[in-house]
Amino acid sequence: MIGEYTDSRINIDSLKNASNNNYLFEEIKNKLINLRSAKWTIEFSWIKAHAGKLGNELADRLAKDAASDKDIPVAFDRIPKTTLYSELEEEATLKWQEEWERCNKAAVTKQFFPNVWDTIHRRITINPNFTALVTGHAKTKSYLYRFKITDNATYPCNTEDQTLDQIRKNFTRH
Repeated sequence: MIGEYTDSRINIDSLKNASNNNYLFEEIKNKLINLRSAKWTIEFSWIKAHAGKLGNELADRLAKDAASDKDIPVAFDRIPKTTLYSELEEEATLKWQEEWERCNKAAVTKQFFPNVWDTIHRRITINPNFTALVTGHAKTKSYLYRFKITDNATYPCNTEDQTLDQIRKNFTRH
């Protein structure tokens, strides 16, 4: 019997998961099938990381040394799709942020969403009223007054004009 110890639960779970079609895991699964058909017994066990287990600490150090050594030839050069997707998303977001900062339009929208990354990952329910608000077209008293739809721009119970800036300040205070 061969006992394989790892501090990575996700690797053990990935090997057990029949729907995980990651190339490297598929290769490992195929090798395990071949070994088991040759009557080998192989078991994987999880151990706690950084708990002073001599073999695990040595494996961590060797892996770190190998990863930082540029002279060691690459043994596995296939990049997982998830890594590619993450890198593409990051690159696209950075380009989008640069364009967002260069653009001299959308001043009102930029007050609500100054950072593209946060905007993408924020959970916001988009509806027509919200869109009108963040694009500067909300039917505020000042907006309606500007188009002569109402006779004044002030809040009904206040002396200040009801502007988008005022709404945003009140919103961020609460």
